[in-house]
Amino acid sequence: MERLLQRERPRVQRQLQRLQKKLQRERQRRQQLEAQIQQAQGSVEMMSQPMQQHLLLQHLLWQQRQQQQYLHHQQWQHLLHQQQQQQQFLLQHQQQYLLQQQAHFHGMQQQQQQLSLPAGEQQQQQALLQRDQEKAERSVQQQAQQVTPPERPAQKRKQGRPQEAHLPGMQQQQQQLSLPAGEQQQQQALLQQDQEKGERPEQQQAQQVTPPERRPQKRKQHRPRRAEQAEELPPKRGLQRALRPATQTSGQSLEDEWIRLLPLLRHQGRKLLEVLQQALEQQRIVRTTPAELLINLRRGVTAWPGRRDLMPLLVEARELLSKQFLYFDDMEKLAHVAEALIEHGTNHQRQDLSEHSPTRAVERLGMRFLLMDAVVSAFIVLGQKPDEKLWKSFTDAINHKPPLGHFYGMLGGRETWASQALQLSRAIETLKTGKRPKAADLVHLKRMLICSPSSHPRFKKPDFNPWRQDNSEGADGE
Repeated sequence: MERLLQRERPRVQRQLQRLQKKLQRERQRRQQLEAQIQQAQGSVEMMSQPMQQHLLLQHLLWQQRQQQQYLHHQQWQHLLHQQQQQQQFLLQHQQQYLLQQQAHFHGMQQQQQQLSLPAGEQQQQQALLQRDQEKAERSVQQQAQQVTPPERPAQKRKQGRPQEAHLPGMQQQQQQLSLPAGEQQQQQALLQQDQEKGERPEQQQAQQVTPPERRPQKRKQHRPRRAEQAEELPPKRGLQRALRPATQTSGQSLEDEWIRLLPLLRHQGRKLLEVLQQALEQQRIVRTTPAELLINLRRGVTAWPGRRDLMPLLVEARELLSKQFLYFDDMEKLAHVAEALIEHGTNHQRQDLSEHSPTRAVERLGMRFLLMDAVVSAFIVLGQKPDEKLWKSFTDAINHKPPLGHFYGMLGGRETWASQALQLSRAIETLKTGKRPKAADLVHLKRMLICSPSSHPRFKKPDFNPWRQDNSEGADGE
């Protein structure tokens, strides 16, 4: 046992020494930590006041940001409310305009029906209406009393209605008038219908059927047509009225002139109708475009970064400008498309192409030419004159310089790329003045750019199929 104790004693002593060293190290660490804690407490006490001030400043800044966001949100709500009010105003304006046109049209129809009938025929018509009303009242009374109407003698049935007495005279007048073959057939069909209507009431009475109340309305519709044959208007005065510009008409719409000239058109034939219709279509129905439908040139020039996709805008602009008539919705769409085109041109078409290759220049100048042509056409269609300063800032942003130092002319049976770029540059320069080039020049440029077999590969893509379709249909560039 003693031997074992002697052996283990050194090992135990070594372990004891190790533990004592660890204990000393732990005490030293504890002292260091206590010193660090004291230093930290002192620094916190010294820095407490600046930190509080910093937190207060941050809180004030946060409150200011919240107020700014709230004001910005209120401004957006106010703008949305204004836009909704403008849309409602436009809808109300459209509805009022349509109601006024309908009321005016019905009033003119009634006046024409009253004026187109001679005095004798008006009296006959009134007598026939009174007679039909009396018959309707009698039939209602008989049905209420369950009494069948008495049969009339055969002589009265053969006599027919009083309106048949003037039918031979109307046929003679129709033969005397120089009407086209189609108009004569229509008048004969109307006369046959009137004769058949004279026989229908007798059949209805024989079958104990009450005559319908729609008969006076039909008679009102057919009789003025026969009276229109006898009405005469001075052709020169009527044509002068119809061909008069819209600025000279004193508050009368184009439909009034159209209604007044209906009898004259029946006498003169289809050629006069086509000429008059073309003259009326060339006039502007809306003489002054509402301010809500105009192009906001200032917003288009100052917007950033603007749309980058130019091709959808060109397709939409071409679709709107190719329509024969533009309603209020179409005018609003055209104004928005023109603004988007102005944004794109101001932000993305500034690059100078004078040092580029002619092939690259033709591609970029061709797109700029189509953009400028669409914008200028939109201003012309809407009847808007742009502000000079804003228009200059827009046109200055679009560079139209062609590539320099290349051969201009024909090469291999076609114009060189440099020659095409020069023509496009000159056309853009003309469009920057607010006017379009001549129609022949526009057709030549668009055919060269889009429809030619030697066109640039960019313009042979399916995106430009609508322009090629216009060329195949024979559009004249107007």
